[in-house]
Amino acid sequence: MENILNKYKRIKIISGHYGVGKSELAVNWAIKLSNLNRKVVIVDLDVVNPYFTSRGISDKLADYKIQVLGPSRKLTSADVPALPPEIFSVFDNEELDVIFDLGGDAAGGKVLGYFYNHFKNIDYDFFYLVNANRPFTQNLEGVDEFFYKIEQATRLKFTNVVNSTHLLYETDINDIKKGEDLSLKFASKVNLPFAFNVVPDFLI
Repeated sequence: MENILNKYKRIKIISGHYGVGKSELAVNWAIKLSNLNRKVVIVDLDVVNPYFTSRGISDKLADYKIQVLGPSRKLTSADVPALPPEIFSVFDNEELDVIFDLGGDAAGGKVLGYFYNHFKNIDYDFFYLVNANRPFTQNLEGVDEFFYKIEQATRLKFTNVVNSTHLLYETDINDIKKGEDLSLKFASKVNLPFAFNVVPDFLI
């Protein structure tokens, strides 16, 4: 596990279709890094569905010394969400592990455009999560469509494909295998590495 945690760049961006499990991965990855005594910040940019976000459990994450940055809930419905200036500082602080948690689809990726000039000058990993159990992403065509829409919205290129197939607490090993098969085929199609499977604790 520690090898996986240390394999990727200090700035990570997590995106994908609605309900794929972006915030769950962001939160759990942050906790794992914190347990390695790393300084971790989650930048929660989900302005699409502000009621299911990383910042919604910021108090719990504070127990792990994880800082959560993002727009105020009161302002997430605004046309131009107010972003705290602290977000811009994460690009320059080499001591921080930073996880950007985006909203779903292209709409959720647009806000990342505010930081485009910062991303041009740094290395990052941009993870595209696939959930083969979600409507519209159960085949290569659906996965492909959202992939390019998100890249266009963010103006950034994905670097890795992740299998995040689940059915919440009804997830079984067959769901993981089905999602892995689809994710591997898609990763080959777009010529990107398949990074890993996201697996619930109760299946480990």
